[in-house]
Amino acid sequence: MQKQILEEIKEIKAAIAALAGTSDLPQQEQLSKSVLDKAAKEFKKLNTMNDQWVSENELHKYFRGCYHNTGKIIREDFKFSNYFKHSYTYYYNKAAIQDLAKALKARNVNLKRYKELREDQENFKKRIAAAALNKKNSKGKKDYHLPDYLRDIMTSEYPKPSIDQVKEDLKNIQEEFFNFKLADYIDIYSGNHAMVK
Repeated sequence: MQKQILEEIKEIKAAIAALAGTSDLPQQEQLSKSVLDKAAKEFKKLNTMNDQWVSENELHKYFRGCYHNTGKIIREDFKFSNYFKHSYTYYYNKAAIQDLAKALKARNVNLKRYKELREDQENFKKRIAAAALNKKNSKGKKDYHLPDYLRDIMTSEYPKPSIDQVKEDLKNIQEEFFNFKLADYIDIYSGNHAMVK
């Protein structure tokens, strides 16, 4: 039993020496106080360096609600340059990320909402590209097909409103938008893009 305990103590000492990086020293020096103090300082230094970087899956701590593709948007849209890639993960400078989060807050930008807007615009572009591809595939043909029986279905002309009437209607719609507080339910961006909240 004592022999087994001694063997386990030797294994623990060997493991500690390996962790401290002193396994190549003579056995009596491997766990000396000066060697362990040096290893502790090195560990603190590495820990401090590690604390300066944020991994991609930790960005949601700085940008609330942003869990996926946040790093990609930061790198591409905001030209964020203080990062590096290790294996499959990107690491971002913590101070620079905090600074970016403050800058976005100062501009009243919710990064989660910006991501949704950007994804919506990208999806719209993809749909336009798909429509262009459909047109390209039907080269030489018309973009439609009318059955032979389809004829003589018309309504009579109706009176069109004047431009002044249309402007008045648009003004009324805008007033209703604000009077009924529809801004609580709909976001309008740059005057030409809207999304339901």
